[in-house]
Amino acid sequence: MVWFKRDLRTRDHQSLAAAAERGPVLAVYIVEPELWRLPDMAAQHWEFIRESLLELRGALVELGGPLIVRTGEAVQVLDALRIELDDRVQTLWAHEETGNGWTYARDRDALRWARTHRVRVNEMPRDGIVRRLRDRDEWGKLASAQFAGALLEPPPLPAVEPLIEAGHIPSLAHLQLAATASSGSHLMGQQAARSALDSFLQTRCIGYEKRLSSPLTAWEGCSRLSAHLTYGTISLREVMARTQRTASQEQPKRFSLKAFNERLHWRSHFIQKLEDQPSLEQQSYITEFDEIRLDPATNDVAAERFHAWSTGRTGYPMVDACMRSLNETGWINFRMRALLVSFASYDLWLDWRWTARHLAQAFIDYEPGIHYP
Repeated sequence: MVWFKRDLRTRDHQSLAAAAERGPVLAVYIVEPELWRLPDMAAQHWEFIRESLLELRGALVELGGPLIVRTGEAVQVLDALRIELDDRVQTLWAHEETGNGWTYARDRDALRWARTHRVRVNEMPRDGIVRRLRDRDEWGKLASAQFAGALLEPPPLPAVEPLIEAGHIPSLAHLQLAATASSGSHLMGQQAARSALDSFLQTRCIGYEKRLSSPLTAWEGCSRLSAHLTYGTISLREVMARTQRTASQEQPKRFSLKAFNERLHWRSHFIQKLEDQPSLEQQSYITEFDEIRLDPATNDVAAERFHAWSTGRTGYPMVDACMRSLNETGWINFRMRALLVSFASYDLWLDWRWTARHLAQAFIDYEPGIHYP
């Protein structure tokens, strides 16, 4: 059984390739309603995932196997599939996920289920993140080892017999999620990810090191791969490999792509921070600072400020333009994200946890490991 989470692709999918080498493969995606009731999740996230799942299902069928989709609590779904397959599930394959605290607790529950039913678990590392890292000074070397090696082609999938029902991929309405202005404003899936990378490496990367800073130039000048990396419709290894190959072959692009490659490593560096210190989702780096900011839940001034900030009505034109653009499109460049956060924290003196919740829902590419650090 290969459990897809935020790795919605067939190319360079280490768990899928390793499982396919060993026998029949059951590819599974679990839609978890409880996850979609969390305050950091939003309709646009599910819409991106849903469209990517539809494409993934077609790609897996071409390889020989269906994508089984079930809705419910993960352990209950895994156990129901085990029973449906007459206890023939020998190994559970998945990528390690550095998500929010809820997904981490769910994964621990799944590991306990697997031990109870003598199902072996193989979790593959993802994006250069090292679980149970003992020495931060060792991270760079260990991450580089993950990025090395040839990219994995989509493997042929030995069929599982007898066939079981593929299952329905629920809509926004089925999950009781209301579409927002940014819903459906992004191209989704593996093909869209490769197209975005192609156009970036061919033309849009030129001048990247300068164009990434301004919201006027970043829309085209940035790679626009962040959501695809978040949901794994393309692997970070593939992006890095193709970036390095283009840089080595096309001299005029070398400096810009060097800057881009550094950003890709910086991305993993921040996700590693949350992997090492998951309390950052709830607590400040310095915990004594946790209670010094104004809480919009109990303070009327803070509530008024938060509403003005989150709707782009503070009266500060640059801040408001960035927030309105983000709310409308689901994306804005990194430095304007820093502007929005620092203005909320230092000028409006708002509790960062309220800021974090709003922006998590607003960002189509919400990645907890970047978000909370």
